[in-house]
Amino acid sequence: MAVTNNISDPAISYFDKIEKGSSATLVNIFPLNAHQCLENPFCVGDVYPDKTFVHILDETALKLLLTELNTATDFIGYLNEKKRVVRERTLLVSAGEEETLAAYIMGDKTIISK
Repeated sequence: MAVTNNISDPAISYFDKIEKGSSATLVNIFPLNAHQCLENPFCVGDVYPDKTFVHILDETALKLLLTELNTATDFIGYLNEKKRVVRERTLLVSAGEEETLAAYIMGDKTIISK
């Protein structure tokens, strides 16, 4: 897992130029690899698809996950489910971690059905 810090204000500034009201979380575009992520500000993907999956979170997303998934079992379950749908290529884009988490909660711990 990689966690960024102090990106909320720059992300809001960047995304508000596109449309006002950004949540300031990273946008998940999972087909992007590490090089492509560097070319797309505040967008992250499955950076090394042939290696161990890396969850990339910003401080806002981490706080949200630790608030909503308040046990280690719940948190690890979410991370495993997210990895599954990304690696199976059933989840390609998410406007932010809050969207992925909402799908997980509403889907009774399944982001996208198998």
